[in-house]
Amino acid sequence: GLIFACLDPAAAELGDYLGDFRWYLDIFFSRTLGGMQVMAPPQRSRVRTNWKTAAVNFGVDNQHVFTTHIGPFTVQPVTIPWPQRLKAMEEGVQVVAEDSHCVSLGFTEFETPFELYPEEMRPHYHKVLSPDQQKIMSGLISGAGTLFPNLSFLERMIPSEKHGAGKTVILRLWQPISADEMEII
Repeated sequence: GLIFACLDPAAAELGDYLGDFRWYLDIFFSRTLGGMQVMAPPQRSRVRTNWKTAAVNFGVDNQHVFTTHIGPFTVQPVTIPWPQRLKAMEEGVQVVAEDSHCVSLGFTEFETPFELYPEEMRPHYHKVLSPDQQKIMSGLISGAGTLFPNLSFLERMIPSEKHGAGKTVILRLWQPISADEMEII
């Protein structure tokens, strides 16, 4: 799971603040009884742009993917045929919840449920996710979202010649420095 802290004694309780959006967060962060494992120390970089651009981009801007990211898409191994991938993006779901939390989900139906996930992990999903959460995750190609105001997440495939190579969930904290600069952690 994730650990949150707030120094404002008047802030809402985390459960109240997340509301129904918690259901979507659990798809990404509560897949096993043992939780998740951090694979590397945080990276930090500074970018000259407003932090709000990145936060919005992760939750509700699916349209940029096939133009902005076309370079990496053309050189990585094709694990999902382009027509299937495009259809998943076109038919994807974008959800904006109370308090402006948002998530975009691109999914399809595979012959084998959870095809993009390691086989040894698949039994765990049935233990912790609801049937509706499993249905989304079983065909999830990619998903990105923002926990308002500035914590974003992205699940992507690990490029490989075959399905099931694995997935990774990336967290991004967009830390404002000024109106036109941010630190990405």
